[in-house]
Amino acid sequence: MAPNSARPPVAELALLALLAMLWGASYTFIKIGVETIPPVTLIAARTLIAGGVLLVVLRMRGLRLPRDGATWRSFAVQACLNSVFPFTLIAWAEQSVDAGLAVILNAMTPVFTFLVTWLWSRHEATTFRKFAGVTIGLLGTCIIVGTQALAHVGQELAGQLAVVAATICYAGAAIFGRSFKSLDPIMPATGSLVSGAVMLVPVSLVLDRPWTLRPSEASILALGRIHIQHSQSMMAARWMKARKWQARRSYRVAKRRQCLSLLKQRSIRLRSL
Repeated sequence: MAPNSARPPVAELALLALLAMLWGASYTFIKIGVETIPPVTLIAARTLIAGGVLLVVLRMRGLRLPRDGATWRSFAVQACLNSVFPFTLIAWAEQSVDAGLAVILNAMTPVFTFLVTWLWSRHEATTFRKFAGVTIGLLGTCIIVGTQALAHVGQELAGQLAVVAATICYAGAAIFGRSFKSLDPIMPATGSLVSGAVMLVPVSLVLDRPWTLRPSEASILALGRIHIQHSQSMMAARWMKARKWQARRSYRVAKRRQCLSLLKQRSIRLRSL
């Protein structure tokens, strides 16, 4: 049986639930963070800290980031799609948009990924079953977060459009990220965050002059919590990807063994004749 047709392991389902909880809760902490920390500075700090931590992890694993310009240009593009623009847009939007509504709007990422794939990239088959799946997932998000959050739709239009724009960026990042298949998953994550920090920190220094800010204790704790959750979600996502790769590899090995066994049996039968 193919691995994708088997029942998902309990550990993977638990990690999937953990990822959903971590990503969903981060919107609440962003809401608290932007109360006294400007959006650009909040996200600059987030990418700088996360990128630094991943550099340490990379060093501990004995890995090195690529040094060629083409790969770093790809890291820069991924940074714009996956952190610089969406993180900043969401942080700016949450100055006026409720965290619950931001979660619902951002849950449209699979829908936009499906549409971009169908209309433009066509890197994989787009079936009605997939579209039904992402639609059901979006409805499930609305139910979990609370449909009362939808009552604020249209009231802060600029902020809501900013979250939608961030969602489209995430969809683009999901598709563009396929170009890093040859790299260890931690490398594009580290490279894109480092690139994002290089872009955002100078903007923060010019616009917000962070040394003049007086952030509240709650905002500082929220920033720390965002960073911790980001690291936890990266580890969980990487573990899930490794498990999926291992399952596919085991399946391919099993199929090869099965084919070799059939060929051997056929060879024995031919010799007996």
